[in-house]
Amino acid sequence: MTDPFAWLSRTELITGRAGLEKLARKHVLVVGLGGVAPSQRNLSPDLGWGR
Repeated sequence: MTDPFAWLSRTELITGRAGLEKLARKHVLVVGLGGVAPSQRNLSPDLGWGR
């Protein structure tokens, strides 16, 4: 079975495994950022946020 966090290996160097698992359980709401919100919303899965 493959590691579900393998693609986040560089983030794991900073946060550790526990930090990655914590990020995966988080929900993030991006509100009121004008022209930045759509690009930030598209970037959020790359940062490891759960939802």
